Amino acid sequence: METFITEGVVLRASDYKDYDKLVKIFTPGRAVVTAAVKGVRRPAAKLKFAVQPFSVNEYTFAEKNGYNTVIGCSPVRTLYEITYNPDAYAAGSVMLESTEYGVGEIPMPEVFAFLVRSLGKLAYSDIQPYAVCVRYLAELLRAAGYGREYGGSIGHIVSLGPDELKGAKATAADVRRLAAEAGEFFLHDIKSAALL
Repeated sequence: METFITEGVVLRASDYKDYDKLVKIFTPGRAVVTAAVKGVRRPAAKLKFAVQPFSVNEYTFAEKNGYNTVIGCSPVRTLYEITYNPDAYAAGSVMLESTEYGVGEIPMPEVFAFLVRSLGKLAYSDIQPYAVCVRYLAELLRAAGYGREYGGSIGHIVSLGPDELKGAKATAADVRRLAAEAGEFFLHDIKSAALL
């Protein structure tokens, strides 16, 4: 049985067997790791915090026959304040789910650092949550190879059409149109997210 230790953020947790959970954890060096956390659904479980979203933890994994099990965990940074604001919670959930499907098996330490920093902005800043989410999604797409020369300008948001996705860039008019359609955030909030 091989063990390894790494920081990570829980992207998804689902019930598994009677008292366990199966979690997907985004790590800087191993991409997304799927692991079981044994006994975590019991009332007196010590690792309950290890399966909660919006926290950065240092996980100890045991790997046997291609399966991972979390055998230890210590908190690094908690970001539970995100759950107090419905908009921040929705934006954070979109960020976590997008990371799960956008990263795959490719280690992306720069995306991990940007995710942690963006979740921190959701929890502790006054920047509009949807602006933080859009900025993170643009960075995730750029890191995955779907955008070029991102450079911190929101005008480089990638178009989400299935055929024209690769390399396409939205114009400032597209950003204004998307913002007006959503009605949730304003262009000045998006510009403030570029300060992340």
